[in-house]
Amino acid sequence: MRDQLIHVLSIKGFAREEILAKSLGLGVAELESMAESLTQEGLLENSRIGIKLTEKGKAAAAKISEDVREKADLAALEAFYLEFTPINQDYKKGVSAWQIKTVGESAEPNDHKDAAYDQQVLAEMFKGHDSLNDLIAIRLTSCPLLEDYARRLNQAYANINAGDHQFVTGALIDSYHTVWFEFHEALIRLSGRDRATEAAAGRAD
Repeated sequence: MRDQLIHVLSIKGFAREEILAKSLGLGVAELESMAESLTQEGLLENSRIGIKLTEKGKAAAAKISEDVREKADLAALEAFYLEFTPINQDYKKGVSAWQIKTVGESAEPNDHKDAAYDQQVLAEMFKGHDSLNDLIAIRLTSCPLLEDYARRLNQAYANINAGDHQFVTGALIDSYHTVWFEFHEALIRLSGRDRATEAAAGRAD
C-alpha cells in the first residue's frame, strides 16, 4: 500500500489526506499514519495545497514504476493499451457532450437542466465501462498498480448510477473523469510512452 500511495501521488502531483484516503480505499486515520511514516523517511512533504512527493519520493516513484515494468507482462500491457485507445476516444467524446450541449448547429455549456439529454450522454459515455473492466481483469493481472484503478472507476460509476452526478467530472473528488485521467497517465508511463507523444498522435489530448 505504501507503493500505491507513492504511485498515486506521482500521478496526482499533490492531494489532501481525505482525497488520498478515498483513492486508496483507506480510512483517513490509516492514510495519515502511512503518510506520516513516509514523511519521516523523507519521501513526502506537506504543502499549502496538500501532500506531495519530495525529490527523494519522486525517485522512489520512478523505481516503483521500473519494478512494475520488470514484473509485468509487457505484451499484455501493450495489448491492453491498443484495446484501450478506442474506448478512450469514445469516452472523451462523451465527456465533451456532457460539458457542451450541441443541438443541430447550436453549441452551449450544458446546464444539466435537460434530464433526457444528460441520460443519453451518460449512456454513451459509459458504454465501454464493462468492456474496460473485462480488459483490466484479463490483461492487467501482472500490474496491480494499474489493476487497482478498476476499483476506483467502479466506485465512481456506482455513485453516478445512484444519481450523484458530481462524480461524472468533478475535479476535487475521485470522479470518474479524474480517475480515468489518472489511469490513462499511469498507463502511458508504465507502457513506456510519454504524454506529449501520445497527445501529438491524438490519443492523450
